[in-house]
Amino acid sequence: MKRDLTKTRHGLLLLSITLVTGGLIYATLPGKSTSPSKVMKVNPAAVQEIQRGHSEKSEQAHELKTLEAQLQQKPDHTPILLRQAQIYREMGKPTESAKLLKQIVSNEPNNSQAQLELGRVLYDSGDIQGAIAATNTVLKNDPKNTDALYNLGAIYGNLNNEKLAQEYWNRTITADPYSASSDLARQALTRISGVPGETNQTAKFSK
Repeated sequence: MKRDLTKTRHGLLLLSITLVTGGLIYATLPGKSTSPSKVMKVNPAAVQEIQRGHSEKSEQAHELKTLEAQLQQKPDHTPILLRQAQIYREMGKPTESAKLLKQIVSNEPNNSQAQLELGRVLYDSGDIQGAIAATNTVLKNDPKNTDALYNLGAIYGNLNNEKLAQEYWNRTITADPYSASSDLARQALTRISGVPGETNQTAKFSK
């Protein structure tokens, strides 16, 4: 499964977790807070980043048109629908992305990649229970799917449920100690042990 490491920010939550494409949820927990700079300076690198952002949006819009034309020739073609869904997610349109992913899983209930991605975009759109349900569907077909196990740990971590977060991350490691998700789970478990349960920290989400 290919992993796009593009990150999406979220608000105040227990853990720092970053969501990425493919449905997987990577967790990076907050370190010591630092005082914000009094003066924010705009440098050439920041300007270039903005320009790249505009260029990427233009390319995404063009790719969507191309995919739509291809879909006319091949209705319900899974690779096309999945790529469209990923682009919409990258554009910050989780609702549009979820619609396409639901179309895929309706035709292919055992498509783990689509289910994982659906869990992610449902989370992005605020449908937490839907995200949990989609991720659990993967585990029904593949109980040792490390991506799904890790994702559930990240979701529960952001719900301030450290007990379930630790449970799913430990299960991730047990299922496959050498997987990328297990590496992330170990990092999360190490850092969560130093975060008091009563204290809210800035959190992010991944895959």
